[in-house]
Amino acid sequence: MSVSDVEDAVNRLMSSKSDDSVGLSSDYFIHDCDEFHVHVSLLLMLSLYMDLHLMTCVLTLFYQSPKVRKNTMLRTVSGNYREIALSSIFGKVLDLIFLSKFADNLCTSNQQFGFKRNHSTTMCIMVLE
Repeated sequence: MSVSDVEDAVNRLMSSKSDDSVGLSSDYFIHDCDEFHVHVSLLLMLSLYMDLHLMTCVLTLFYQSPKVRKNTMLRTVSGNYREIALSSIFGKVLDLIFLSKFADNLCTSNQQFGFKRNHSTTMCIMVLE
């Protein structure tokens, strides 16, 4: 894992994404200095060999509004919430590095629709209707 790998991954991060596990934001990585990439690459290589808890995520509740009339939407109903995982920024950088290095060797099933480039789960829903 080289410094240029980290730089490429940081350039592909979306801005204003937070990491609630350690209080970092993707903006810290995007607007950092070049020397920081050296330290991040060393830290990520070390984390592959040791359990540094850099790849943790935080589960948080997200309000998912039900499809009912506005007057009857209740924020107190637990069924209107779902959990989302906020991944570590370090984990996102490592994930982007692996995806860029091994994209040619990774393949998915033709029946997979979600988390696949140029695909959507709505394509699967349309098939079922």
